[in-house]
Amino acid sequence: MELTLTRSDLDAMPAKLRHQLLLFLEGRPKSPDRQAKASRAAESRFAASPLERRQVATLLRDISFHRLGRPLRALLDRLVFDDSGSPLARGKLAAALPRGERARLSQYIAALNRLAAKAAKRPGLRLCCFVRGEDAYAVHPATRQWLRDLLPGIERAGEQEEPLWE
Repeated sequence: MELTLTRSDLDAMPAKLRHQLLLFLEGRPKSPDRQAKASRAAESRFAASPLERRQVATLLRDISFHRLGRPLRALLDRLVFDDSGSPLARGKLAAALPRGERARLSQYIAALNRLAAKAAKRPGLRLCCFVRGEDAYAVHPATRQWLRDLLPGIERAGEQEEPLWE
């Protein structure tokens, strides 16, 4: 018997099931080692599976036409292009906004989450998850990589096109 699973099938699986399946396929015993525990802990931060490429493209389009497009894009840039790879502290994220808008950080994060859920057609999906112990926000690593790949393409749009937020 053969079973074919695509990357999107694996991404749609609950993290625990995906982990157990990969352990089974590798022939490892069911008791997870330290690295597997760390991987599961990292995945448990996220409310849902990562966005696919087309969903990220839809999200970027929706942000570009949104009335709050400029601050949402500033937050997205800060979340995606921060080189630490760890969740981004609330203060560092708020610094991406103009001074008068920093108090509205949670409203902007909620708008990003709503737009991501709409792009994925999955209510409740979150682009940014709050990590309580660290007082920080995190983006799923796979989604973050798609955003890193697609955001520079927006900057290199043709000169005959209208600027996104002007």
